[in-house]
Amino acid sequence: MKRATLVSLVLLSLLVPSAVADQQRAHFNSTISIGKALPLYHGKVRSRLQSFCEPDRRVLLFQKVPGPDIKYGRHQTDIGGKWTIEVDVKDLEPGNKYYALTRPQDLGNKIYCEGAQSEVVTFVGE
Repeated sequence: MKRATLVSLVLLSLLVPSAVADQQRAHFNSTISIGKALPLYHGKVRSRLQSFCEPDRRVLLFQKVPGPDIKYGRHQTDIGGKWTIEVDVKDLEPGNKYYALTRPQDLGNKIYCEGAQSEVVTFVGE
């Protein structure tokens, strides 16, 4: 009986540090903005408390359509979190709706950047 208790304690001691380590990982909210200055959609990824979550984030631009949305383009943010994706003018029609998103990212040094999605913007014409 004592041996089973000892084995249980050893196993528990191996599991607890990993659970505590995950709790010590810092999670930071992100936001992403979108604007348009034709033919460019642009914006910025922001994280109020952690500037590590702004540079080198992958941004995806989607066109909102009935059914699954269409991935239109992607870009990496610069050191300040800014991104730009050019939309081909021939693809733009009044009423087209676009949004940008960035997925969650684990930086590996106890910093976890949450994902974010921008508002949907509508192309109204030139």
